Amino acid sequence: MSTPTSQSYDADDYWGQAVTKLTGYPMPSRKGLFTGLSSKEKSPLFRMSLDKIGVQSVVNAATQGSLKSSGQDYDLYFYTNKNGRVEMYHARLVFIGAFMSENGRSRGLEANESLSGGKYKGKYGDDFDIGPLGQYMGGPGAALGALIGSKTTQGASFNGASVPDANVVDLNSFQTTAQAFDRAAQFFVDQTEILAGWEKSLGSEQSSWKGQAAGIFWQLIHQLHGNYDNYKEQLGAGGKFDAVGEPAFTPKSNHSQQLMAAQQTLLTQGKSLQTAWNAWMGRSEHDPHYFLIKVLDDILAWLTAHNIPFITATTSTGNVITPTTTTTYSTKDGFQEPHPKYGDLTDIQNWAKVGEEAVRQWNEFIETPHPDITGLELGLNGTAQKVLSDLNNAWIDATTPFETPLTTKNTGSLTEFYTKEKTDKAKEDADKSAKDLNTALDNLNKGIGDMGNNVTQSLNDFGGGPGGLKDLFGNSDTNDLNPGSGNGLDGGTGKDLTSDLNKDLDSILNPGNGDTTQTGPLNPMTPLPKPPGSSVLTPGGGTTSLDKNRNVVTTYPNGDRVTYDPKTGKYTVTPHQGKTTVQDLNPGQSVTNPDGSVTKLNKDGTLTTTFKDGSRQIVDPGTGKVTTIDKNGKETVSDLNPRTELDWPPRSKNHFTPPPTHQDLNHDLNRDLNNDLDRDLRSSLDRDLNSLGGNSHTSLNNTSGGGQNRSGEGDYEDYDSTFHPGGTLGAPPGATDTLTAGTGTGAGTGTGASSDGSTPLNPMMPMGGMGGMGGMGAGGGQAGGSSGERVRNVLTENGPGTRGGTSRTGGRRGADEERSARRARTATSSTAVAGGAARGNQGGQATGSGERDRVHWVAEDEDVWGAEEGGTPTVIGR
Repeated sequence: MSTPTSQSYDADDYWGQAVTKLTGYPMPSRKGLFTGLSSKEKSPLFRMSLDKIGVQSVVNAATQGSLKSSGQDYDLYFYTNKNGRVEMYHARLVFIGAFMSENGRSRGLEANESLSGGKYKGKYGDDFDIGPLGQYMGGPGAALGALIGSKTTQGASFNGASVPDANVVDLNSFQTTAQAFDRAAQFFVDQTEILAGWEKSLGSEQSSWKGQAAGIFWQLIHQLHGNYDNYKEQLGAGGKFDAVGEPAFTPKSNHSQQLMAAQQTLLTQGKSLQTAWNAWMGRSEHDPHYFLIKVLDDILAWLTAHNIPFITATTSTGNVITPTTTTTYSTKDGFQEPHPKYGDLTDIQNWAKVGEEAVRQWNEFIETPHPDITGLELGLNGTAQKVLSDLNNAWIDATTPFETPLTTKNTGSLTEFYTKEKTDKAKEDADKSAKDLNTALDNLNKGIGDMGNNVTQSLNDFGGGPGGLKDLFGNSDTNDLNPGSGNGLDGGTGKDLTSDLNKDLDSILNPGNGDTTQTGPLNPMTPLPKPPGSSVLTPGGGTTSLDKNRNVVTTYPNGDRVTYDPKTGKYTVTPHQGKTTVQDLNPGQSVTNPDGSVTKLNKDGTLTTTFKDGSRQIVDPGTGKVTTIDKNGKETVSDLNPRTELDWPPRSKNHFTPPPTHQDLNHDLNRDLNNDLDRDLRSSLDRDLNSLGGNSHTSLNNTSGGGQNRSGEGDYEDYDSTFHPGGTLGAPPGATDTLTAGTGTGAGTGTGASSDGSTPLNPMMPMGGMGGMGGMGAGGGQAGGSSGERVRNVLTENGPGTRGGTSRTGGRRGADEERSARRARTATSSTAVAGGAARGNQGGQATGSGERDRVHWVAEDEDVWGAEEGGTPTVIGR
């Protein structure tokens, strides 16, 4: 018995196609159904014999037609007239594939009866096969019945053809799959609620643990919560759905609803096919032998009308001696042959056309609509076409949710999140530091301005008050200090002393005068440069930066990285998983990046990267400029700085380094102001005094040589310009260098800052201690004590004991040096001119360090206040 393979139906046989698709039953090819039911003459559905018999003038109608003689299924008689000679033929046909009746004759199929069986041999040894025709007739009924009745075609078969396991259609699987989607949807509903509670319990992203390990855990929970909630929305979980399907089932998700709708559509269309099949099988037309008999009846009717009745018999008698009777046959007018459709019926080959016509009519009934037959209004093929179309349209809607896979809202890795968090936090910290620094510098600028005003006022007081410049030069008239007074102090230039001092002070506090080179303190109004190692986001979600070699580095969200070296033209792709590749990128060439974007090297050395959404980013490795153009054409320009090993914020070109903390800021400002402001201020004061008194006045900078200015030097010769990174006001770490503005008493009574470090210069305060300049003698000589002299010469040594025994290990040596220095100062001051005092005891107590010997300092006796942890480094002293 033949077994058709799966999907062997003809391409234009919609009936066979619909049955196979809806049930999985392998419908055979309709064009090949009668190959095994044809005679050796290729006549479908019958075999025959054609005999020439004796001519008879009258044919008995009772001997012609179906089942008229024993052993035959159909008999036909007909005449021919060839060259005036009439001949008679008898055609006897036996049907192939027909059921046999009890009397051994063929019979037609009854209503709803199908052929069954397989291969068999005919009477003369011919091989026939009834299997495919039986499968085509009865197979659809068996398969559709199983689909509708059992909701599955598992095990459905007919006449040796079965539904393969791989092609079984199980309506129950729709509900099973729908329940699986409902369980998944319910899972996301439940877990979303749990994760929401966790996220709420952990707090917001701005909680105190942000940027710590707990922040990574919060991000994991936050990301899972967002993704699960998005999955829930994509599945349509939580919606209201009506019961559907057989048996009735209430979905809980969009996918489940669509699956059950697809099941119901399939069941409905299966019933449509079953209705049409039942209508077809209920009629005789489902049997192809029905159409064979119909064709033969048509031939018989034609013979009866145009052939058999037109034969005439003529009888003649012989001579009298031997009387004989002779009958001759002739045709009358109206006699016709051959058959207009099948040709010469005496040629047995032409009888194949008869069987082919029967098959054609059987196929036509399957394909043609029959409006008068219930269930077959569209015919089998028409019904099948409509079922396939309706099922396809319904399933397009039903399969829409399945064509779009669930997407993950947030696919970023924890590593990417951590990196972004650190980058953002670093940027926030840098911005805050820059803001705090600018605020501090603004306050500093204001403080320096206030200080300058106070210094100016002090200088004015110094010039006109008791013990001031007037008294110093023996003038009682304040006008003598003004230009044009005629006293000759200004050398005839008319310069005002106060104006010159103010000008010099302004040059110290505000250096530059148009020069773009920074040589003085950092201008607090100068904007901070962009931090090193900055990056720019790409339209694709990655980052672009410059490394310390000015190579362009692009990092993608998944961890992939590409590096372009503008010096060598090498383009290196480093995937987060996989092998690194290197290629040469020449001007005009392009390369595809890991995220699908395309980077092109332009002739000017810039890189243009075009992203999938049409946005572009242009990077200039030489200047660090990045131009980003979004898909709408909006252009944004950013600057990149290469990554370096330098500290941030950047250092100034002078000794002043912008500090990271307010404590260090105060420390460094004290140091630089001591190194710069005090030195230049004294030089300016000395210069102005030179301009007033020639070379015979007492120098604020030099004390040797009997108080005279040596070789006209106006600079502070003992100033140590070496940059010292720590300590108080620029002194080496551990030292207590403090700015002394002159001590002792001369003609006046001012008391300055002593050399033992009791009153340091604070850049945020006015220059207290300037009154100590009154310790100078009236005649231009040097007053006693340490008046007017800073003990800066000790800063030139880097070894222990550099500050008069400040070092615990070199106290004796330091004490000896201080005593030597004191004796030198005492000897010098003893030669002071009129108005001076050898020890400066007029009007107050001397406060110079020369008053006591520090020869007995030991480590256990020292108590350095202000040096404890957390103290203010600007007030360290003893």
